[in-house]
Amino acid sequence: GKELIVGELLNSEDIQLVTSKETISFQNDVDVTLDNDGVAEITEKNNEVSKISMDPSELNSLIIPYGKRSSLTLSDGSKVWLNSGSVLEFPAQFLGDERDIHLVSGEMYIEVAPDKGKPFLVQTGDFNVKVHGTKFNISTYTDSPRSVALVEGSVSLQPPGKQETFLLPGEQAVYSDDGTFTTRTVDVNQITCWKNGYLEFNKTPMTEVLQQVGRYYNLSFNFDNDVNLQRRSCTGKIYLSENLDNVMTTIALLTSTKYMKDNNQIFIVNKPN
Repeated sequence: GKELIVGELLNSEDIQLVTSKETISFQNDVDVTLDNDGVAEITEKNNEVSKISMDPSELNSLIIPYGKRSSLTLSDGSKVWLNSGSVLEFPAQFLGDERDIHLVSGEMYIEVAPDKGKPFLVQTGDFNVKVHGTKFNISTYTDSPRSVALVEGSVSLQPPGKQETFLLPGEQAVYSDDGTFTTRTVDVNQITCWKNGYLEFNKTPMTEVLQQVGRYYNLSFNFDNDVNLQRRSCTGKIYLSENLDNVMTTIALLTSTKYMKDNNQIFIVNKPN
């Protein structure tokens, strides 16, 4: 009956860039920039730079495991930030009448370069997002509601065979399994701030806070032994530093809990009165 949440640090995995010719692994976060000739310049966290040539007619994949993040500048100048646990498929060059990329899983924030002659399309497993020169966030994690939040510009969302839904800046559309969207006004900064290295919460349930932090640091939390702690909420900012102890101490302060660490395990317990 003790109020307890247990977290476990999982083994770190490498980022992978998969092309038609090879698969390259990186231990640290990377920034990938594509040029007009299908060449990718990859800058690692230690500022080491490498270049690889890609086939313009083939799709490539950037695979970001939990605990890592990366960015990708596409050949048209559009910039993508990929959150932990994401897979993005993209071409080295946009050769057709449209600019298509595919978010296979996870979350991304994108600033699309305007090009009226070539519409931009983001495909997910459930719906497509048609872009008209804009900034927006897409989340398609399997353990959270799938959603699109618009920061600037205009997008329309369309599941296969369903009606198109248009978003205004400051709105979020949440996808339902029946192929419809629920649209609401949100603080888009709370949704997109992960790309700037912090998370912002407003009366957010403890389980959701730990879920987001868990992805960022490759932690798995077990809520089975807890009832009351899950009902706690969190309001405030959590800066995602490389020191996990600082992050967990902040969460403990914001939720009036106590945090302890023992090797690879984390324990969150109710703070005694």
